[in-house]
Amino acid sequence: MPSTFPTRCSISARGLEFFELFLPAATRLGYESRELADYYARFDAERGMRLHTLVHDVDILGRSLDTARTELDENERCVAALRTGWSGVAAAAAIDAADRQNVQADSTIGRLHDLAEVLFEANLTLSAAVTNKAYMVVSLHQPTVGGYSAAQIDVLARIYAEGKDGDNSAAKDCMEDASYWFPELADDDYRHVNGLYKDGGGGALRRLDRDDVVRRAAGITKDWLDANFRHVYEEKQQEFTAACADCAEAVHAAYDAVVAEARSIEVQPGFRPEDTPDPAPAPRAPEAHDADTVPAAAPAPAPAAPTAPATSPATNGPGVRPASIRWWRRGNHSDGCRTTDNRTTDNRTTDNRTTDGRCATDIRATADGCGASDGRRASDGYCPGPREHSRSG
Repeated sequence: MPSTFPTRCSISARGLEFFELFLPAATRLGYESRELADYYARFDAERGMRLHTLVHDVDILGRSLDTARTELDENERCVAALRTGWSGVAAAAAIDAADRQNVQADSTIGRLHDLAEVLFEANLTLSAAVTNKAYMVVSLHQPTVGGYSAAQIDVLARIYAEGKDGDNSAAKDCMEDASYWFPELADDDYRHVNGLYKDGGGGALRRLDRDDVVRRAAGITKDWLDANFRHVYEEKQQEFTAACADCAEAVHAAYDAVVAEARSIEVQPGFRPEDTPDPAPAPRAPEAHDADTVPAAAPAPAPAAPTAPATSPATNGPGVRPASIRWWRRGNHSDGCRTTDNRTTDNRTTDNRTTDGRCATDIRATADGCGASDGRRASDGYCPGPREHSRSG
């Protein structure tokens, strides 16, 4: 059953007890230059990662991509059906736009699927990295070194650190303590170093050379610590450093891979979450010109009178709109038998046409500079207008 990283940290934190116990002695002996807080900080470097949340997010992304793929397949089927039932210029343009959008969506979904795979692999990498680190750190736990506890190792370290320069009260106190459990200091010289005299065996008394005794004790403890404690501590130190470095390297590599993959995905306009507006184009600053070098604007030419086209385009063909016409508003209404077409040109010509299958009405009004207007109504002979009756009469 997978566990969260904080749980693994709590279990493997037992391995840090080795440094909690033996770091003071190693510092006294010069084996250690870091503080205990440095070990805590390096051990907790990855504690903030929430791997269970990453697993949840990767699952959501995967299911979202499955849904997107299903929707895209349905969209492509709809476009295929539309292609079989709709033809013409407008149909070709609409189908082409839909095809291009589907190709773009397919590409984006594929890239996001690649990102989901990278995230999945990253989760495995992160989980393995922190698990290996936890196991390596917990293996460092060791309550004794050479059969001596951390407190006893610290006593020996103080004998060397305090007594290497000769007589020292702290070193002598430690020597007297160690003489009862450390065989190399079991001699009476070390046990009674705080006394003024020593019994020489024949009743004669002699003064101890305390400087000599303390220095000899310091040398003895130093030799033992170098041979039995130093290599153990330094090996633990190196194993801890390697565990943290390997974990950090794996974590950084996983994050770099995810970031690189995510940044390589370019989401095109139009493929964005629902209700998200397209970004507005950046405003362009007007070009500044020197007033002395800007040429004078040419006078606008007088508008030319509109001319009718030589031939009318076919009503059932694609046709070409004249360049002089700007379609400000065009309304086409159809109820099955009547069609209304309103057109407005740049020359302020309004063309209103209504056709109901029986009667065609064409009303055109043109205003020129003098305000003249002309209204005509044409009939196909089935329902003529009154003006045509009067003209024919």
